Amino acid sequence: MNILTTTAAKIVLDAGCGPAESRIHPNFEGPEWARLRVDADPSVEPDLIAQVWNLQGVADASIDAVWCKSVIDHLTWDQAAKMLREFHRVLVPGGACLIVCLDFEKLCRAVLEEGLDSTRYESPIGPVSAFDQIFGFKPHVAAGNPWILKRSGWTRPMLAKALTEAGFQSGEVKANDDFMSEAMMAVAIK
Repeated sequence: MNILTTTAAKIVLDAGCGPAESRIHPNFEGPEWARLRVDADPSVEPDLIAQVWNLQGVADASIDAVWCKSVIDHLTWDQAAKMLREFHRVLVPGGACLIVCLDFEKLCRAVLEEGLDSTRYESPIGPVSAFDQIFGFKPHVAAGNPWILKRSGWTRPMLAKALTEAGFQSGEVKANDDFMSEAMMAVAIK
C-alpha cells in the first residue's frame, strides 16, 4: 500500500505485521481504513521494512491508529520503550494505540498450576505450550527464525507505566481472552 496515494480516510499502522493473511483488529477492517504493514522481516512482504522501534519511514503525526499484536514481548526493554515512543510520534493527536501481548503474571500462574509443558492453546501448526509462550515457539526457534524469540515479559501495570512514559495521555490495560487466555490488551490515546 502506498500511504501517499490511498483513498482511505484513515491509516492503521500494523506494527510487526507478519504474513499478509495475519489478522488485524476488527475495528480496522472497514473500507475507511488503509493498512500500512510494517515488519523487519522482508519475507512477509510488508509495505515498509523497518524495525518497530525505528519508524523513520513514517512521518510525524501521519497515522490514525497503531495495531501491535504479539510483538512487544519479542523486544528487549529498551527496544520496547523506543517502539512506544515511535508509536506516539507517528500518531495524530487523539490517535489510538492497541497492543496485545501476554500477561506474564497470568501466564506464570498457569505455569505454577499446570506446568511449563502444559498446552495453552492449539495453533494452526500445532500445540503451543507455556514454554513456547515464554521463550518462543519451539518449531520456529528450531527452524532458525530469529523474530520468534522472546526477550521480555509484561504485566498490566508495567505496560500501563511504559505507555505513560512514552507520552500517551490516557489508556487502559485489560484482559483479552478473545486472543488467548493469558493475553492482555492495552488501548492508549495520544
